[in-house]
Amino acid sequence: MKKVLISGASIAGQTLAYRLTKHGFHATVAERAPVLRSCGGSPAVDRREFT
Repeated sequence: MKKVLISGASIAGQTLAYRLTKHGFHATVAERAPVLRSCGGSPAVDRREFT
């Protein structure tokens, strides 16, 4: 299984992790922001590891 690190837990980062997991990758998503943001057009997301 190949491993990949995705920088940024925005909706794009989480979507990429989901899609890569479906294709046999082990994706880890890292986010630098210490807290969730509630502003902007994107939903609030947090750091998670997809297995």
